[in-house]
Amino acid sequence: MAVSGGPPPCRPGDAAVEAPATGSISLTPGGALPAEDRLYIRGGAGGAGTMAIQTARWMGAEGATTASPRGEMVVRRLGADHIINCTREKVRDVRQDYDAAFDLAAAC
Repeated sequence: MAVSGGPPPCRPGDAAVEAPATGSISLTPGGALPAEDRLYIRGGAGGAGTMAIQTARWMGAEGATTASPRGEMVVRRLGADHIINCTREKVRDVRQDYDAAFDLAAAC
């Protein structure tokens, strides 16, 4: 039952439920990220991105991510080592030495 004026409740299969799994499963065995690797996460302030940052940290990888000024504090607190302000900088102009990339944004 949806509450009038509010979002409908999440159900299995909804993006809100799947996003955290996407961020962590993609970086774990099968898509394993070796410790000490440098990972670029495009769109780190979103649902899957926040899980990817935390998973990369847990695995011992160095993580860089894009974030808008609004999302910068979030990704910093989650452990991103490098934050690229996607409203002012282009990733290719800032860093290019990544071992792997995890693209979660369409326009950053």
